[in-house]
Amino acid sequence: MDYETKIINGYKAVVRHIFKPKEIKVGSRWVAADGGGLVTVEEIKMYPASDHEENHWYMIYYSWYENGEKKTHHKDHFSFQCRYCFIIEDN
Repeated sequence: MDYETKIINGYKAVVRHIFKPKEIKVGSRWVAADGGGLVTVEEIKMYPASDHEENHWYMIYYSWYENGEKKTHHKDHFSFQCRYCFIIEDN
């Protein structure tokens, strides 16, 4: 599959695409869509739905460094990808 890419803060990143939760990997790096900083995926947690697998809820736990201090946060997999773009290569 071909993805649309864009250079954001010197990184070639996939834009305008929502990856399936199982396609997101721990350790992957993402850049803020608005040109902000980088984050690294630390953990992915799945919260099972009672009915079907496609209804499971996935949370992305990620980190970044701010003034030398490691910060962490989490978002559901869709909201995370609305804010961040997957880096496919450094320029």
